[in-house]
Amino acid sequence: MPRGLTLIIGGAIGNVIDRIVHGYVVDFLDFHLRGWHFPAFNVADCAITVGADYLITEDHHFDPLADAGYKPQPINPDEFIRRHLSGK
Repeated sequence: MPRGLTLIIGGAIGNVIDRIVHGYVVDFLDFHLRGWHFPAFNVADCAITVGADYLITEDHHFDPLADAGYKPQPINPDEFIRRHLSGK
């Protein structure tokens, strides 16, 4: 299951649990700055927001090496030591 969908489902379950237990969703993060107020939210809301962002962006990542056809080649550990750590 994609990370984004997992976060969205987890956040929704968290909000449903709040509704069942308390009868409402407990929003405990509330920010005020110089007369400006950001709407109150909770960790479940954060998970839903980050999950939505993942769903929107996870298929649109930028990887210039992969786009250029670069494929890393495996190297034998002994060969790595010989090349980089032997001091020669």
